[in-house]
Amino acid sequence: MSGFVQPDEGFYYPRIYRDNAPTGEDDWLKAVTATAVVLRLLTRDLERIFETVEPSACNMKAYGHRLRQHLIAACTEVEASWAAVLRANNYVRERPTTADYVKLADPLHLREYGADFAFHRDLGTVRPFAKWSDGKPTESLGWYHNYNATKHDREKNLDRATLEAAIAATAAVFLMAVVQFGDSPFIGLGTELGQSMFRGPWAPDLRGERYKYVSGQPLTPIPYPFPP
Repeated sequence: MSGFVQPDEGFYYPRIYRDNAPTGEDDWLKAVTATAVVLRLLTRDLERIFETVEPSACNMKAYGHRLRQHLIAACTEVEASWAAVLRANNYVRERPTTADYVKLADPLHLREYGADFAFHRDLGTVRPFAKWSDGKPTESLGWYHNYNATKHDREKNLDRATLEAAIAATAAVFLMAVVQFGDSPFIGLGTELGQSMFRGPWAPDLRGERYKYVSGQPLTPIPYPFPP
């Protein structure tokens, strides 16, 4: 598939999941556990918001302080995931921006992923990264652009903290977990209703990008060749 540089036989890229990527190491388990805790907190929080504001089309532009709080928490977690993938692959900047983070879009196939909400099928498939653009790496993510606006100026931009943005940001947290670790650690995470908020990711077919093992040997991590 386009947008992914296949590593040589015997190597893999850290935190760039394929269905035969190494799993189970201590660092991997620690990262998965922390990600699962945060995702569970955020989905439970969004569920409580849904108890007050029904996630229907007529309410997508509803906004307020409670939604702003959730949007900031979710987007901060997305940023943490972006930074973690880059850092694991030796791409380090003192103050990374979306101009750095957008370099993840192609190798992780983020534009192709979507999430369905199990209890709210009328939301359809939410694709938070579908329009991510190198030319406008902040503005092309509407939910993230809204987060930046309302985070830096609450009085002027409270109306940017919408239900629509909060839903997209929460889906983005889920999808960033999936592209790093696969969906199996997260799809069964319970909300207060006892079931997963997400029915499953809509994912591209990545079988052609599986890592290639040398017989009898574990894979060796190497950094992904992100452009400078």
